[in-house]
Amino acid sequence: MTEVSLTQQDNCTTWELVGRNAEFPDLMECGSQHYVKPYPGMLVTSYKGQKRLDKTGIVGIGIIVGVVPLEHPHGDVKFECYVLWNFRESDFNFPP
Repeated sequence: MTEVSLTQQDNCTTWELVGRNAEFPDLMECGSQHYVKPYPGMLVTSYKGQKRLDKTGIVGIGIIVGVVPLEHPHGDVKFECYVLWNFRESDFNFPP
């Protein structure tokens, strides 16, 4: 049984997922435009998604189900994303 979680992430901790890295096939590659406006349906990963890949060999992947502009954007952080993950985020808390 796969556990899932729904979390809020800003657009700088959630990155567009484009597939396996050609040079390092054990790593997932993120798009170069992961600071542009996210959209519902976008497949994403995060630090915790990468940590899940490192620990289990299964990529931590999410799908954005909603995007809200931040009332007070700062730097590259402009949006709040609601992300449905294929794992329970609390299982991969930092520090390691």
